[in-house]
Amino acid sequence: MNYKKTLEKIRKNATDYLKKYPNIKTLVIGVSGGMDSAMNCFILRPVCDELGIKLIGRYIHIETNKQEEKNRALNVGKAFCNNFDAVDLTQLYKKSLPIYELGMTPSDDIKTKTRRGNIKARMRMIYLYNLAQENSGIVIDNDNKSEHELGFWTLNGDVGDITPMSDLWKSDVYNLAKWVTSRN
Repeated sequence: MNYKKTLEKIRKNATDYLKKYPNIKTLVIGVSGGMDSAMNCFILRPVCDELGIKLIGRYIHIETNKQEEKNRALNVGKAFCNNFDAVDLTQLYKKSLPIYELGMTPSDDIKTKTRRGNIKARMRMIYLYNLAQENSGIVIDNDNKSEHELGFWTLNGDVGDITPMSDLWKSDVYNLAKWVTSRN
């Protein structure tokens, strides 16, 4: 893989898409502290700068996120986002969970954990889409080709309006990240 050309192609595709929609004033991205959101921030910041739009990032904590994830997200947000903040939706999640689980018997089984993970993903996206609407923006999808092919995403949850890394396998994302960091 030619990493320079890959990076240029992703940025060109994003630029071409955004030029078609001049009313888009911001890109909103959930910054998880993981590789995919970090790479999307790195990829998209120059596109935003070129087009004069803002990259708004949010780290959205809900109950189980680890401190090291938050620390990585804060570093990425500070480095690449024009506007970045951390938001804690834990209290809203805990308050709403009894409503979502009305008539259900929660347990520690995989079914309950999966359901609750889906609720969290949708809460994050509600937050991000609301923020995007407020700022005349669209939401960035941090998924890659591996996640789409394997079904490792939540319908109406962790998907977004554009998916810059949709043609990259997870291994490609890691290799691109290694290439980027080796240049600096």
